Amino acid sequence: MKKFIPALALTAFLVPVFVFAVLTGGDDAISGPAAPPEGPFARMSGKDIIVKWNLDRVASNITWYKISVYEHDASSPLPISSSSFSAEDIKNDKDKAARISQERGSFKRGIIYRFTVAAVLSEESVTGFGAESIPTNSITYEPASTFERPTNVVVNVSADIEKVTVTWDAPTGITGVIAKYRISVQQVDPTIPPIVFISAGTDTEFDIYRSLLAKYGGERNGTYEITVQAGNKDADYGRKSHPPVSESLAPASGPAGTPTEPPSAPSVKLLSLQNPLGSATFEELIAKLIDWLLVVTLPIIVLLILYAGFLFMISGVSPDQRKNAVNIVKYALIGYAIMLLAKVLVGVVTGFFS
Repeated sequence: MKKFIPALALTAFLVPVFVFAVLTGGDDAISGPAAPPEGPFARMSGKDIIVKWNLDRVASNITWYKISVYEHDASSPLPISSSSFSAEDIKNDKDKAARISQERGSFKRGIIYRFTVAAVLSEESVTGFGAESIPTNSITYEPASTFERPTNVVVNVSADIEKVTVTWDAPTGITGVIAKYRISVQQVDPTIPPIVFISAGTDTEFDIYRSLLAKYGGERNGTYEITVQAGNKDADYGRKSHPPVSESLAPASGPAGTPTEPPSAPSVKLLSLQNPLGSATFEELIAKLIDWLLVVTLPIIVLLILYAGFLFMISGVSPDQRKNAVNIVKYALIGYAIMLLAKVLVGVVTGFFS
């Protein structure tokens, strides 16, 4: 019997502890990081982004969730004004999800975002969250606008070779101030991004210049689908005009006898200048230059030879002075011979290439 005394004492100690734990909340008494929520996904809802996950697969005693916002493939989350949502807020939301407004998330139109979710158990403070869930699907922030479609969109293609004019009527049922219009010019190939023009909110017509279409990769006289959208000062645009206006932008034919092309430029009489060198080609110029050098240097050569003869006559018994006189004659003849060979070489090269 004595050998069972330690076991009985341990049992007597553990039973009250177990009963106390059950009476004071059981699993709810556990606190600390929670396992990451499963199956998170995101979608647009007006101007908000809804992040939802499988609430049936999370612990019942989770008190706080933390939503981390990532931009496209970034590895670090973006700072947002408030990333924590209480379990009570999630339960009371109509979608049973975390609703992140544009102001809260500082979302920017056209940017791609992903989200992760983390949770904490029975903590009053919003710290000590567990591991983040897998990222949600990527979602492009494209908030809905309050503006309806502009109506009666018309493309006026006249005989003007420079531009076409698009006109429209402002949308009805406006709940805000129209700050701008966006005119989208889509080419026939839908894979090519549209060419977009922005007009003031007070305008109901816009001139599209063919030179700008060509500048941005379009055809000056191509066929396009044109739509118009109304937007506010934050560039939140409403629905596109429908159906798109499909139109060839080729200039319309003018009245009989009226040309649609710009008038030809007036004729201009140009001043004619004579070539002072008298040479039509570079080869002729070189040949004439060599001829001129031969004529000019011939008397110089003669004078050098006469001067060398004079030095030779007065040299007497001085070998250096005789040698100097000989060198003058030698180099003068060599120089003149090189110029003669240059003239021959120019003739040979010119004949070869001709």
